[in-house]
Amino acid sequence: MTEEIRTERLVLRELVPEDAETLYAYRSHPRVAAHQSWKPESIDDANAFLAKLKLHPPYTGGVWRQLGIALRSDGSLIGDCGIQVMENDSRHAEIGYTIAPEHHRQGYGTEAVSGVLTMLFDTLHVHRVVAHALARNKASRTLLARLGFRTEKPGRMVLTAEDWAG
Repeated sequence: MTEEIRTERLVLRELVPEDAETLYAYRSHPRVAAHQSWKPESIDDANAFLAKLKLHPPYTGGVWRQLGIALRSDGSLIGDCGIQVMENDSRHAEIGYTIAPEHHRQGYGTEAVSGVLTMLFDTLHVHRVVAHALARNKASRTLLARLGFRTEKPGRMVLTAEDWAG
């Protein structure tokens, strides 16, 4: 499954080696890195990350699948979204997302996550999706709440298929 997820303004697509420099630039930006579990230390680190993505078939249980978030208008990479279908229960998934700082507050995060949720619920038939958002990351917590996620415990928000209005 190497499909693209298309929304009104975005395409979520496989990350390619040509994305390494852009990925490194926004993932290592201090405002972004403060909220991420992974920050590339160099372009080589970003390249190694992209190479590792090719090791498993898409949506293999227990393995993160990372999609690039690109503008449909010109194809430029503005972020990425991680998706992990759980290894022991394919009805559960976890997501994470990153948007480059210059593209914050334009609705791209909401649009990208909405597209991913539609794919998870409608195509992969996932029942429950978890997203982690630090308490200090109010923008991310607001985005998730807008999409129907509820706080399960501090830093952990969940959405079920029954609650998805997508």
